Amino acid sequence: MYIDDITFNDMDLGGNAKWKGGLIELLNHCFSKNGRGSLRNTVKNSWKSSEEILANRIIIEKMYHNLEEFEDIFANAAVDEVMSYISSRWTVNQTKNKISEKLDSFLISNFHLEMKLQIISGIDNYITFIQSIIKLTDLFERLNLKIDFQIERLIAIYETCISALNQPNKFSILLKADKNIRESCNKELLNVIETFVKYEVLYSLSKASKINQWSFPEIGSSYLSFEDLRHPLIQDVYGNSVKFSNSTTMCLLTGANMSGKTTFVKACIISVHLAHLGCAVPAKSAKIPLYDSIYTYMNIESDILAGKSYYLNEVLRIKELAIRLNRGESVFAVLDEPFKGTNLLDAQEALEVVISKLVCIKKSNFILTSHLTHTIELCSSRFGIPCYCFTVDGDSFDLKATFKLQEGISKQRTGMKLLYSENVIDLLDDSISAKW
Repeated sequence: MYIDDITFNDMDLGGNAKWKGGLIELLNHCFSKNGRGSLRNTVKNSWKSSEEILANRIIIEKMYHNLEEFEDIFANAAVDEVMSYISSRWTVNQTKNKISEKLDSFLISNFHLEMKLQIISGIDNYITFIQSIIKLTDLFERLNLKIDFQIERLIAIYETCISALNQPNKFSILLKADKNIRESCNKELLNVIETFVKYEVLYSLSKASKINQWSFPEIGSSYLSFEDLRHPLIQDVYGNSVKFSNSTTMCLLTGANMSGKTTFVKACIISVHLAHLGCAVPAKSAKIPLYDSIYTYMNIESDILAGKSYYLNEVLRIKELAIRLNRGESVFAVLDEPFKGTNLLDAQEALEVVISKLVCIKKSNFILTSHLTHTIELCSSRFGIPCYCFTVDGDSFDLKATFKLQEGISKQRTGMKLLYSENVIDLLDDSISAKW
């Protein structure tokens, strides 16, 4: 499934520059540095095909029910240590001459103790890693899961190392094994580590699912629905439910400022993304189709240096969605208050024509939010599109969002209330009357 950089940022997947505070941090239960890097890449790029999504979903769900056994394997696999060992730059000049080999072994054992310790430590970590591979393979087989490690040569080196470590005077054997591990089998070992780390990422997703008490959705459903959906990054948020159908592919969302619209649509798109990772989602239950891509239209900005106005960038962002749809992609798209950058009449006309086209596209789903309630009401009536809204309670100085999704169209106005509640008008009045 495809996610562009704009959508990635709109979903708050990465948090800040150090990956703090975003969805990735919430999902991160990896033990290795390589695992954490692979997790970031997986969340950013997702799995490439529906077959891969469904296969990884099966593994994640099995891990979910056997977490302790998998945790023991990944926590003690020494992945980072093995990576450091095989990437070390020190070399031992070995030849096929047996006399030279014995001389190398003698010199390192007696005069290069630091190198000897590095070799023994590296081989110890290699043994630990191969043992973790063996345990993981056995556990997968017991759970009737397929695993794709090719480790015949690595197992042979592992057995040689085990034998040599039990014979203190056989350092020359370890020296050969070191050369094989770091040189002859380097590429093969790196491939095995990459595969192992992929499973560590799946473990991390299963651990996050269990800790956060999420539920596994029905993935590949013919329509989209959420029951008691919550935003995964916000504590104590109210759960909401929404349901599309085979004939209803779009919903329109209204509500006053700060009433919860953006929080809800982000919860929707994050959950769709989580499902396509094979992960559970922050809802009591969910049915989620398989999409080719997800798309957001949220944080549009002008680009003065490129000569692009705010409204032009709005149009270009909609164009990107149109291109994907024109290619026949199935898309889950969130459009948050489109066409804010132009005058009211153009905005209403643009909104109406875009809605009239999107509602005719049957294998994608769209959630569109807007303050243009007249146009929303018109489109809902004309095209039979369901409408939902968020409301706020309170007087002019104590506005409180309910965060409860309701059917219908909200015509509440809070813009002026917020202006007064923040004392903006009083400050301007004081500025007029002040004698400077």
